[in-house]
Amino acid sequence: MRPMALLPCFPGTNCHHDLAEGFQKAGADPKIVWLKSATRPKLYEADLIGWSGGFAHGDYFGTARVAAVELLNRLRDELLEALERRIPMIGICNGHQILTATGLLTGRTVGSANVVMDLNLSSNFEHRNNATLLVHKATDCLWTRHVLSEKLVMPSAHGEGRPVLAHHGDPPNIVFTYGTYEGTTEYPISPNGSRVAGFCDDTKTILGMMPHPERRIDRRRGGMDGLAILESGVKEVR
Repeated sequence: MRPMALLPCFPGTNCHHDLAEGFQKAGADPKIVWLKSATRPKLYEADLIGWSGGFAHGDYFGTARVAAVELLNRLRDELLEALERRIPMIGICNGHQILTATGLLTGRTVGSANVVMDLNLSSNFEHRNNATLLVHKATDCLWTRHVLSEKLVMPSAHGEGRPVLAHHGDPPNIVFTYGTYEGTTEYPISPNGSRVAGFCDDTKTILGMMPHPERRIDRRRGGMDGLAILESGVKEVR
């Protein structure tokens, strides 16, 4: 059977159909659901969870903050159960911001985040059609475990994508850096001024990344580097 990939959406989410197509190509059965739907599956009933990009709730009061509050207030018990079952999750762009704001990526303490996705150093929304990412395989993230290439190229488009920790420095469990293994903060190679393009939680099952793998899932979209990430997650739950 094909694993079920649940794609929860908020008002303002706009990349869910692309991500659904990506999971379909990767061998999963994607299901787009609205969090307020009374008939949707529970988060812990999924085999995989994909948090899509966009502008959840218009990013009012700061990126992803309203979405994170809604998620924590409405679905805390479902989130805790999903964490207990170690259901793999991927958050892309706005989805990454949501996972970070809920605290799932650092310490897995739901509702307590010690890292924020801050404004790009340019203070502008930055788009790169071909951002170069280096894969840190030593991190052993589930979402890159079966990725063969050490270098991936995919689009990046965000205004608040720079991870900032309370104690400064980089977040733990770095999965992707911009440009080189050491990473670069040089503009415009890094669109936001951080070397970190993606990082995962301590269990290596929850990945947040600012670039968009769902926009690189076939040759007509410029390549298949993003599909490799989704395929890796699907292979882990088959």
